[in-house]
Amino acid sequence: MSRRYNFGQSADLLRTNPKTFLKWLAEDGIDASKQRDRADPRQKYITEEQLIQMAKQREIELHLPDPDRKPESSATRLLAAVNERFAALELQMTHRFDRMEAQLQTFMADVRRDLESQVKVTPSPPEYAPVAPPKPERPKPLPARTSKKSRTKKGTKAKALPKALVPLALFKSEHKVSDKAVEYALEKRKITVERGRWTYNNRNVMVALGKLGQHEFYALFHEREKFQRCEQCPHEL
Repeated sequence: MSRRYNFGQSADLLRTNPKTFLKWLAEDGIDASKQRDRADPRQKYITEEQLIQMAKQREIELHLPDPDRKPESSATRLLAAVNERFAALELQMTHRFDRMEAQLQTFMADVRRDLESQVKVTPSPPEYAPVAPPKPERPKPLPARTSKKSRTKKGTKAKALPKALVPLALFKSEHKVSDKAVEYALEKRKITVERGRWTYNNRNVMVALGKLGQHEFYALFHEREKFQRCEQCPHEL
């Protein structure tokens, strides 16, 4: 009997992302809606023959797992989990250092601009004209620094979040997926997100998920132990 691989496994074996994998299915005339597992309709799969044919057409070197290979030991799985946590921690530290560097550059630019505004150049009088003693000037107070929020344009109001989008923070909270795992997936560009400036329940939203992003999020995390399903799962396209 031919082996089968779900969509997530197939995309990893072809070394591509879920979005490109779905595009390849359409190019090869494979209807994704008909590739359901009868035992578990939530799972979609392709056969080993279909996977090999897709790799040949795109000249991808395919390395299929050995069916006789013994499952990994608990120590191996534990080491893999530790490596994943270290990678997520390293990514988080990198983001924090980048934010600190950006804030420091903004602060230095503000200080430089404030100092330049205090320098007043006065032209020297002609040599033949009598020079009057300069009047003492009172030092001008430094202008109050303004925050980034106060420097934004007044009168602009963010639009409401479109109905087709869901805030990423709300989506990952409902499905019980950690911030570290989501940040790592965004860094590797495994989830398609929409960026902008909207409001949702009187809160500002900068990153949201469309239908494709929701489907990719589900395909990436639904096999995790603590994953929480919702009524719209598996978020099909």
